[in-house]
Amino acid sequence: MPDLTAGIGPRMMCAMMVRGMSGADLAATLDVSRPTVSRWATGQQALSAEWAARVAAALRVPVGWLVGGEPLDTGCGHLIER
Repeated sequence: MPDLTAGIGPRMMCAMMVRGMSGADLAATLDVSRPTVSRWATGQQALSAEWAARVAAALRVPVGWLVGGEPLDTGCGHLIER
């Protein structure tokens, strides 16, 4: 599977902030370790297409946005369904 790590970290963090989720919250939702979420967020660990879809679902954002769809320069709050 392709490496979708590049650029995903800032979007993950932005979506987590809008959702009021911590890294520990996301880790618990996905049943992974907190360090795994941290490595995804910092680009230290590759995120497969399957995991990108799981993360997007957990954060309730479109997977296309999470992996680099729309520009992030205007923030992410308006892109996330509440």
